[in-house]
Amino acid sequence: MTTAIRPATLSDGADMWPHMRQCDLAELYASGGFDGRSGLLLSIASSKKSWVFLGNDRPIFIFGVTPSMTKGIGVPWMLGTDDVDVYRRDLLAITKPYIAQMMDGFTLLCNRVDARNVKSVRWLRWSGFQIEPPQPHGWMKMPFHRFSMRKEPEHV
Repeated sequence: MTTAIRPATLSDGADMWPHMRQCDLAELYASGGFDGRSGLLLSIASSKKSWVFLGNDRPIFIFGVTPSMTKGIGVPWMLGTDDVDVYRRDLLAITKPYIAQMMDGFTLLCNRVDARNVKSVRWLRWSGFQIEPPQPHGWMKMPFHRFSMRKEPEHV
């Protein structure tokens, strides 16, 4: 299995969206009423930085960080296919270095994750994000966890 990571393009999103995980499709719909295609393409287009993880030249997951309307806050996101589980070790290996890259230019990363998406909640906790108890969110008022990570102060 060959793998690669590179900056994501809208073409990557167009290739991946028909194969997105059901949990990601449900989360996009519950939070903002988005279908998979528009949610993924909007995420890529509005990101300060985004990357695609390729397995055998196919997009397996796309992730990035979008600037919030509040200065200093970045909104991290990741959407994937069912093959994320096949590449689980790769995902774990790249998580912390790419979170550090996402943090560049921000003092806080935060977003919400659908509480039904247990694997993502567990991965976010493992990654070092603080996970809050679920609260109603989005137009459907489904339970979502807010997750966040504050930038560590640099020591001189």
